[in-house]
Amino acid sequence: MPGKLGDPRDCSPLFACLKDAASHFRSREPTMRAKRIKSCNGSRTGHESISRRVVDLAGWIVPGVILALIPKCPMCLAAYIALWTGLGLSVAAAANLRLLLIIACVISLVFLTVRQTRRLIARPCA
Repeated sequence: MPGKLGDPRDCSPLFACLKDAASHFRSREPTMRAKRIKSCNGSRTGHESISRRVVDLAGWIVPGVILALIPKCPMCLAAYIALWTGLGLSVAAAANLRLLLIIACVISLVFLTVRQTRRLIARPCA
């Protein structure tokens, strides 16, 4: 019956992906290295996906932390930069640097949001 749950005719791409993954596990090759399995959306599972996830997470954390910790007044930013690096900045330069940091962080977060939304929309197997 075509309406039953688990019928291969209802969601053939999902079952095709599962069949491909199962064929990797049934291989009889006498090797010591495990094969990397390619998932439905083309990404690889294994060490690459873990490192990719760490980089993606850092991409979200770094701009958020910068936005949370950036001081409101340019004089405080100039004082922090002088304290941490020993470089002296004028208040005007600190104001421009503060504005530049805010714009860069917001653009980065908007880019990451758009990219994640496109990934969620364009999933071929889900």
